[in-house]
Amino acid sequence: MTDDRLEKERGLQWPCPTEDHPGTARRYVEGEDPFVTKGAGIEFYGNHDKKAVVYLRPYVPSPEKTTSEFPLYLTTGRVLEQFHTGTMTDRIAELHEATGDAVFEINPQDALRLGVSNGDRIEVKSKYGSVSGRARLTEASRLGVIFAAFYDTKLLINRSVADNFDPTSKEPEYKVTAVPYGRSRRD
Repeated sequence: MTDDRLEKERGLQWPCPTEDHPGTARRYVEGEDPFVTKGAGIEFYGNHDKKAVVYLRPYVPSPEKTTSEFPLYLTTGRVLEQFHTGTMTDRIAELHEATGDAVFEINPQDALRLGVSNGDRIEVKSKYGSVSGRARLTEASRLGVIFAAFYDTKLLINRSVADNFDPTSKEPEYKVTAVPYGRSRRD
């Protein structure tokens, strides 16, 4: 892969053993990956025994549990038009216009119990922190779950998520945080 080729072609994938190689769509597959031994079928050539390294770990449930005091789950994630934290994609007018500001997505039945209407400014508070933003009522949110995307710097949702993490990978558990019925603030 030369710099010149990378500038002209998009989506070129390693390995690319020669300058004119088309790139490798699927690694470790005979006939597609140039480093797989002929007749091997699938070969994880980076390991001495040419087998995949898989660590089977027992399931460990989240320490976050709903209770009568914290009956809802807050979960975070992405939206199609914004990549990750939006540091680049939210600067593109068309993408920002497509998504607008991040909101709390709430199931209409939960919103009824909370006394929240579409567009209300609400505060979502956990034992870790508190964040305020607008509510969007949607059937896309499961009953008992409030969703917030994390691309928008005006809705710093990670200030209110659980600080639990996997002891091996150190991956944070931003997807499961128990929260109480929030407070609606009309403005």
